[in-house]
Amino acid sequence: MMIGRKRRCLFGSPFSLRTRIAVVFFLSAAALAIFPLSAPVIAGAVQVDGDVDLVTVVGCVGKGESADSWIIERATEGRRTPEGYTSQDELDSAAAEPLGDREFHLVGTNEFNIEPHVSHKVQVKGLRYMLENEWRLNLTSFQHLAPNCDD
Repeated sequence: MMIGRKRRCLFGSPFSLRTRIAVVFFLSAAALAIFPLSAPVIAGAVQVDGDVDLVTVVGCVGKGESADSWIIERATEGRRTPEGYTSQDELDSAAAEPLGDREFHLVGTNEFNIEPHVSHKVQVKGLRYMLENEWRLNLTSFQHLAPNCDD
């Protein structure tokens, strides 16, 4: 038994764990009050026009203006969907769906190998949003439906 010596906590701190947690909590709350986490504070944040919805779209794959950009032409308007993936039942109904008159610029296309599907009918899912007066679709699913875009 040691008499006259203070008991020290882990890492040599003379403060209790409860005291250290309270100090960290207080400092974190003070920092958030001074520097709130909101979109306008973040430099370079993209501001979209309107809502962002998860939708299913049927249309034809086309080449965009730049080398690695893709579009969906003759696309349906897009219907809201709860899932970002596609079921076989959805593919069966999408294959019979008529094409539309919309155009979507695709975002997040790297992992979908889109180039072999140019001029093919496809069903895509993704986050639909308006940016710089263009409809964009950030892909979550890309499914081939037919080797051509005949109605």
